[in-house]
Amino acid sequence: MRCTTIVHTAVLVGLLLGFGRHADAQFGGKPGDAVIYTVTYNGSDVLQVSPLGTLNTAANLAGFKKVPLDTVGYSDASPFPILRQVLYSSDRETFQVGTDPETTPGLHRIFTQPTKLFVSAGLNLPFTKLLGQQNTFISFPAGLDLEKDLALEALSVLTWFPAPWPMIVLTETRGPVGDPNISGFQALFSLPDAVKLPALIPWVNMSTLYPGAGWKAGVDLKLLEQDTRVGSTVRLMKMRPGTQTPSFRTAGHNHMFILQGSVTVTPAGGAPIVMNKNDYVFVPQNFTVTIANPAAYTGPVRK
Repeated sequence: MRCTTIVHTAVLVGLLLGFGRHADAQFGGKPGDAVIYTVTYNGSDVLQVSPLGTLNTAANLAGFKKVPLDTVGYSDASPFPILRQVLYSSDRETFQVGTDPETTPGLHRIFTQPTKLFVSAGLNLPFTKLLGQQNTFISFPAGLDLEKDLALEALSVLTWFPAPWPMIVLTETRGPVGDPNISGFQALFSLPDAVKLPALIPWVNMSTLYPGAGWKAGVDLKLLEQDTRVGSTVRLMKMRPGTQTPSFRTAGHNHMFILQGSVTVTPAGGAPIVMNKNDYVFVPQNFTVTIANPAAYTGPVRK
């Protein structure tokens, strides 16, 4: 998606530090771990443990939806050569997976909406001597223009923006973001925290973030971004084999995408669903769920 996908970048740093693609394929999880990418929007991102006996309303249960990526066809992305699979779309936001086929060049485009992008697979060359790869998070501001990046191999990105498609349009001029004498990509890399390598961000145990709330060891969060102007929060959740969350909810709704492993998601008052790698689920506002990693624990046993 060269545009919606575009670039993932600061991997230059990752390469210098020795983070290769095979390591990044784990997204920070060990064998048997489950790793979930989440975007929270339209309300608080605080994970609140729900009281015993909490049930979701029938309307909320109807809004809770699982979508396997391999069941989603491609939507029109013209004039951009993007293979666009839309997992959620409304008049307020879009969550999609965009794939740039190998050797696809980036057209000159400008962002009309702030856009959050996580590179889940592939290699990209934003410009000479800078290499991008998977497991990179990028926050694109509105008004940023980019061009001439190249997909070295099929590049897939999870993309969220607070508007219907498109969030980019063609342009022939330099955008207003950054010094007009440098390229858009150089402007992007100069923005504080616009490009992040999740591998360099530590996991934090949920019991540390929410002490006394019933969270157990083995469930960890990694904050990628909390954008107060947009009202979005982007995080990774990691669950070790055999772990389970308490029943919890957030005031905002959540987009969840499985990057690694499998989990069982059980809505309060609803039937459990199994989610595997590349499955997406929409979790409505104030919707109570329990998430478990059903993989068998094979580590040491305390006596």
